[in-house]
Amino acid sequence: MPIHNSSVLLSSRVFTFADQNEFAELSGDFNPMHLDPERARRTIFGFPVVHGVHGMLWALDCLIRDRNAPVGIEAIRANFRNSIPLDTLAHVSLTEGGQDGCSLSITVGDTEATLLRVKFNSGVTAGAIAGPSKPFSRICVELDAVEASAASGQIPLAFDAALLRKLLPAVSELVPAVQVAELLATTRLVGMQCPGLHSLYLSLDLNMREKPEEKGRALTFSIKRAIPKLGSVQLEVSGPTLRGVLATIVRPRPQTQPAMDDIRAAIPAGSLAAQRAVVVGGSRGIGEVTAKCIAAGGGSVVITYLQGKDDADRVVEEIARAGGSAAAVRMDCTQLSPEADQELAVFGAPTHLYYFATPRIPVNNRFAFQGDVYRELSRYYVDAFSELVQRLHRHSQSLTVLYPSTIFLDEPKAGTGEYCAAKAAGEALCRHLESVLPQTRFYMPRLPRMRTDQTAGIIPSSALEPLAVIAGILKRIDTDSGVRLNPPPA
Repeated sequence: MPIHNSSVLLSSRVFTFADQNEFAELSGDFNPMHLDPERARRTIFGFPVVHGVHGMLWALDCLIRDRNAPVGIEAIRANFRNSIPLDTLAHVSLTEGGQDGCSLSITVGDTEATLLRVKFNSGVTAGAIAGPSKPFSRICVELDAVEASAASGQIPLAFDAALLRKLLPAVSELVPAVQVAELLATTRLVGMQCPGLHSLYLSLDLNMREKPEEKGRALTFSIKRAIPKLGSVQLEVSGPTLRGVLATIVRPRPQTQPAMDDIRAAIPAGSLAAQRAVVVGGSRGIGEVTAKCIAAGGGSVVITYLQGKDDADRVVEEIARAGGSAAAVRMDCTQLSPEADQELAVFGAPTHLYYFATPRIPVNNRFAFQGDVYRELSRYYVDAFSELVQRLHRHSQSLTVLYPSTIFLDEPKAGTGEYCAAKAAGEALCRHLESVLPQTRFYMPRLPRMRTDQTAGIIPSSALEPLAVIAGILKRIDTDSGVRLNPPPA
């Protein structure tokens, strides 16, 4: 077998959205962080991710596919260290093998996503597992850390045998059905019941019971340990053959921004009435606050979105209920079509452009600069921005552009080298465009860290409220002469 990262490469694959849906049907874990791109973008990942147990079972399937005898599980440990994105090549490698068990690793690029250690016991036997008597519920229980810390109950063991054979043929043939059902039940437990909707599955550590109960058909669970302040919830589980601990986290909920009543208290009525603004990325976060501020100040605003239609409609409806003028348009600024001038004509002749388009911003924990990450960020912060400004300039007699830069250029932060380099290139681009485009001014405040979905983390960290920062910028933006770097005081 070929060698990958000093280990034996067993297999590689790309998980697709179709794979996600089939595994959800098999396991009963329909958590939207795996299946709903619009809702998943509001999680700490920013996109749908593969079920950790799906990756684990795939690794196990690759390990045993050449065996010809049943392989009951005596012990299994898995750490779901990083996410596995969809449509991205993942590798599973055997890192250690022997009588005491096998160790495997799933990697995506240079990132280790899952560590798995398993020990087999050929003496484990069990009868068949029936399919669910009725379809699995698709409703996620929504518990906070305090509520989750008091939960207990049972998860029925069931799965579709034909679907298992399709997705994991070696596991289906060689691993006792009851043990497969127990492992599948853990992801249904974490993703759907406890903690449920806002869960994050960190690890499992299961060992074979001293006296397996072959006729048992449920996974029971209770709380072993919980630290609500950190969102940490450890579940003690026991099934017919396996028992042990699942480690989970109650992840941050989507960040909500101030309502129009609060925003109107911060923005004087009529102060922004002259603005006809386009807010790119205005369906949530800083863009949402900016759009609401402009509307509260009497201006008209068009917000663009790529995936967040429901969020964009919500913002427009909230502005309209408060008596403001707003509309929403779907637009991928990185793929403006040749006919984009006609598409952009829907904006009329805008006086202002507020540009908040961004991909998920990764943190680079390695020493080396990652050119591919820089190029992806630059695709948004340089290439797409430049094209959009030039297209809008054709429709406007004068245009004021807000290009949000980052305070990390003044106060370097470890792991943000690619992000800072792309933003620095964007600042240079703003200076260039202002020199060549008549009647166009650029404003480039180096913004501090603010409370948004992008900055939310498992462990709370300091971040400013966006309204205070954005209100301060809007009060002064029309009086500046352009290419301003320092943000006004909040």
